[in-house]
Amino acid sequence: MLPRGAHRGPVPGGARHPGQARRPGADRAGLALAGAVAGRAEPARGGAGGRRPGPRRPPRTGRPVRRSDHAAQHGGLVRAGRPVRGGGGAVRALRRRRRRPRAGGPATLPAQPRRRAGQPRAVRRGPAQPGAHRRRPRRRARRRAVRPAAGRRAPGAGDRRRRRRRRRVRPRGGRRRRAGFAAAAGRRAGQGGQRAAPGRSRRWPAGRAGGGSGPRGPPHRRRGRGAGRARPQPGPRRRRRDRAQALDRGAAHLRVARLAARRRAARAGGGAAVTSAPDLDPGRPLGPPGPEAGADTTVDIRLLGPVEVRRDGVPVPVPSGRPAVILAALALRTGGVVSQGTLARLLWPDVQPEHPRAALQTHVARVRAVLGRSAIESTGDGYRLVLPPESVDVGRLRALSAAARTVEELPERLALLDRALALWRGNPLTGLWPDVLTRQSGPAVLDEILGVAERAHELRLLLHGPDDGVIRELRELVTAHPEREGAAAQLMAALYREGRQGDALGVFNDTVRALRAAGRRPGPELAALHTRILAVAPDAPEVAGAPVEDAGHAAAPSGAPSRPGQPRPAQLPSRPRSFVGRAGEIAVLTAALRSGSAPEGRCRTVVISGPGGTGKTTLALRVAHEVRDHYPDGQLFADLRTSSDAAALGTDALAGLLRALGVGGPDLPPCPQERAELFRRLCAGRRLLVLMDDADPEAAASLLPAEPGCAVIVTSRRRVPELPADARVDLGMFTEPEARELLASVVGAERLAAEPDATAAVLDRCAGSPLAVRIAAGRLASRPAWPIEHFAGRLRGDDRLGELRAGGLAVRAALDATYVSLQPVQAQRYRLLAALTGAAVDAETAAVVWEVDAGEARRVLDRLAGIRLVEPAGDGYRWHDLVDDHIRAVTDPQAARAARRRLLLHLLLTLRNARLRLRPHDAVPGLPGARDDLAGGRPFADRCEIHAWLHPRRTQLVALARTELAGGEQPAVDHAAALLVLLDAVARECCDSGDDEETARTVLRAATPPSDPAITAAAWTNLTLTLAAQHRLDEALAAAERAVELRRELGDRYGELIMFENQACIHIEAGRYEDALAVIAACVDDREFLSAQIRARSLRTRARAHAGLGRCADARADLAAASAVEEPAPVSYDAHYEAAVTAAVHRAAGDRAEALRACWRAVDLAVALGSTWMHALSLLDTARTLRHFGADGRAPAADAVAVAVENRHVRLAAEARAELTLAGAGR
Repeated sequence: MLPRGAHRGPVPGGARHPGQARRPGADRAGLALAGAVAGRAEPARGGAGGRRPGPRRPPRTGRPVRRSDHAAQHGGLVRAGRPVRGGGGAVRALRRRRRRPRAGGPATLPAQPRRRAGQPRAVRRGPAQPGAHRRRPRRRARRRAVRPAAGRRAPGAGDRRRRRRRRRVRPRGGRRRRAGFAAAAGRRAGQGGQRAAPGRSRRWPAGRAGGGSGPRGPPHRRRGRGAGRARPQPGPRRRRRDRAQALDRGAAHLRVARLAARRRAARAGGGAAVTSAPDLDPGRPLGPPGPEAGADTTVDIRLLGPVEVRRDGVPVPVPSGRPAVILAALALRTGGVVSQGTLARLLWPDVQPEHPRAALQTHVARVRAVLGRSAIESTGDGYRLVLPPESVDVGRLRALSAAARTVEELPERLALLDRALALWRGNPLTGLWPDVLTRQSGPAVLDEILGVAERAHELRLLLHGPDDGVIRELRELVTAHPEREGAAAQLMAALYREGRQGDALGVFNDTVRALRAAGRRPGPELAALHTRILAVAPDAPEVAGAPVEDAGHAAAPSGAPSRPGQPRPAQLPSRPRSFVGRAGEIAVLTAALRSGSAPEGRCRTVVISGPGGTGKTTLALRVAHEVRDHYPDGQLFADLRTSSDAAALGTDALAGLLRALGVGGPDLPPCPQERAELFRRLCAGRRLLVLMDDADPEAAASLLPAEPGCAVIVTSRRRVPELPADARVDLGMFTEPEARELLASVVGAERLAAEPDATAAVLDRCAGSPLAVRIAAGRLASRPAWPIEHFAGRLRGDDRLGELRAGGLAVRAALDATYVSLQPVQAQRYRLLAALTGAAVDAETAAVVWEVDAGEARRVLDRLAGIRLVEPAGDGYRWHDLVDDHIRAVTDPQAARAARRRLLLHLLLTLRNARLRLRPHDAVPGLPGARDDLAGGRPFADRCEIHAWLHPRRTQLVALARTELAGGEQPAVDHAAALLVLLDAVARECCDSGDDEETARTVLRAATPPSDPAITAAAWTNLTLTLAAQHRLDEALAAAERAVELRRELGDRYGELIMFENQACIHIEAGRYEDALAVIAACVDDREFLSAQIRARSLRTRARAHAGLGRCADARADLAAASAVEEPAPVSYDAHYEAAVTAAVHRAAGDRAEALRACWRAVDLAVALGSTWMHALSLLDTARTLRHFGADGRAPAADAVAVAVENRHVRLAAEARAELTLAGAGR
């Protein structure tokens, strides 16, 4: 039994199903085939030279037994237009008749007896013999003359017509009558007569197919009482039941008829009938054989372009429209189940039919007609494509891409990827309508294809280099898809390797413009590649910023209201003027609100979140005015300020919405739940647009209508994942071009161009806040006599928040609205963030400031992030500059100072722990009183953990120390000075070069010097190393002499010997190798005060001096002696220093292989240590070694330039550029 409404396939013999459209001309071959199967050969009628025979009565001796098309489904055999009762009895009768029929002649049964009186007249319809399809005229009863009664007129023509109408018998329903209609339809379809005239009744499909007279089929004469009245017709449920039972009987009789047909054909020698017998299956499609035709049949479904189907390489027509959508949806998930609900949403995105399940089954049957019945399997509430994954080109693409990842040989891998790309024929899933599936799944499939293309181009560049063909293909790919950063990076690298740096930078500019138009920024890999190209070509033009255009959308045609008599509220505020930017966000939101596919059981919902002052309400109003014509029943606006009681405000807002819908006064329910229920009832059947501004998630959830025709726009400072949404947009601050465009739209571009520096200062003080820029623009526009520099000076003052106020708009008011929603404890901790000098914090630092554990600190920070006062950034949190001003405006200075000093001591002890982990045998320099018994601080396990902790916090630590040094209060000054000394030492050891001279001199220039002279001596030591790193060697020697004096005054022999070793290194850098040997001798000979680690380092320094003088044997001896004193740790500063010295010694000795091996080992150790300064220095040393031996050193020199420029090592960048020039000149 087929599902209700399913298409049962073409009917053999040319008959039509109920509702199937007629084709001009009958299927002559099918009619002849039906006759051949029944045992008689009859030529197709209506051909050339044929004539239409007249009516002829069948012979009385016997009547042919035929197979009719309709009877194949509804009753089996037919004898002269009447169905033979019982398929089994018919077969037994055929088995008893063993005589062989004439070749081509019909098999016959005995003649029927005459109809007895009272027996219903057999309906002789259908072409049992040529011409018998015509209806036999009904005999009219002989009328007797009626004498008119006295006083009556003689009957006229009108009376006769009325009596004739009364004598007509209306058809009545019944199983016997439907069987007669089925038999009649079978005779006409099976004998190949004329086509049946189409009926118009949907009540009698069989009569419609059989061509009965009138909309209710042929008249059937009744006898007895009520013959002129119509009987009640069966209802739809009974008709469905009868139809299903008829189908069950037809399937059983069909099997019997097949068996009989095969036996008759075998006796008559009709081989053609045997081979054509499977075509009688109603589920088998006509035309080319389906996949069931043979085991060797292959089906190829192509989705990577226009949707196509090929069977054994031959294109097969795919029904356009919804069947093609079903085919594509099932093919995308080959082997997976696609629910009927999903398919219905894809087929009818706007309005679904009255019976979507039946309509869906009809379209699925049409797809089965293309692929074969067994190709699509019904599973529960969905369908599944039962084909191997390689039958779909998307599956082959994924299989080839996965196989390429497992192949080790690059040419084989490239060949597999090229085979995958050969399947690409254009934009995936094109030509589908409705195009919901194309819009939903097409971009993802295209992204897979482009990923494969990028991998193939990467391999092609590795194997063949940047030839013209690869560059041409990459340029075509980047032109077609400018937002693909991977392809753009490959094209830039190829152009750069060809020496076309300008073209590479042009590709970067185009990619940045495309990304900005899409609301994105270039990724770190693309930015790093751009930096490297700029380092090689310093005169190249910078990236030209592309302004963000305002993407307006044309309004859709307005629709008629769903309930013309109901109120049509129009509460939206006016359309915002001078709106700039947010083009990508507008496109996403309007597409979601204009989408025809509404979710089940709820309305369309979009959420706009972001911190206060980012323009959420402005964007929501812009989007609401764009889509208001799609919701003709009205627009509602509700202000749900989250700063107060959300529940109370939600109730008040709900009352306002109900009043706008015409409910007020005594009709307004007092209970909030009743109000919500009434609001949902009023929204039912209507298309309303509701804008909930500054909403709390709970209040917004209670106001969501359940009508799919409605839509809701929610703005909130929080991210509301618990609220179901069709689209989410999280707003941030304006970029500099967007802020300038907004300022120019209000103030005027000419006025801004007259004062460019002042304009830049105003934008900088607004810090990208859309609200701040709008306020600044309003103040400047209202005071045309003001110079922009005057307003910029006022913004540079201490009261920036006070200046950013205009009328009812104020940045501080927006921040206060969020601040007052905090609980008292949370508000106190928010204020204590003023103890930090930078607008960033992590859970560990916040725990120290708040004197809580790290878990509680993280929970408070999450709460602040939830209301958008802070934003997550990596492992910590950041906040905006205007929020930082607000924190300091609401904080008690004394409480902030106490928290800051608590944090200062904690950070000092943490740096002490890091120094002891890096140099466990060295004294801690600069700690007040050389105390190492202070407990506290964060412990560290290894060097990598120190680097991960220190690198993001270094700027904040320096700012904190400078703040306390400027305060001039003890012991905060000693703690701040010691922190700077330790910070420089630890940073130089594991993280960076420590080449910030200003930081090194901060301790020495403090208004209140440290109370401990050891801190000052350590500061002079750090200054010495900083000046030496900047190659200011004479100033470095002077600072070293001052440090040595202070160490002697303190009686610090250890510190004095350390400074000797530093002086020797400075002499080596200056080329004074003899002076270096004289100074370093004291360090090598003194074993009382120096540890083994320092003595080994001194021996390596002396080896550098010997190598500079050409004494390679002495240098090798010093290296061996250093290794004998102490072997450095595998990853340590001493190990890097040993590799660098070894490279210098082998370079002086002329051993190229060993020198280069040591150079690359130094590079690897620098990377492992995380020191960018060591990394750039090691790359530079490698380039010099290559040039020394006459090799090409441009590659390491270019890498050294890139690392130095990226990390702002100015001196190293200059030296690397000079080395790059020398290496290029040498080639």
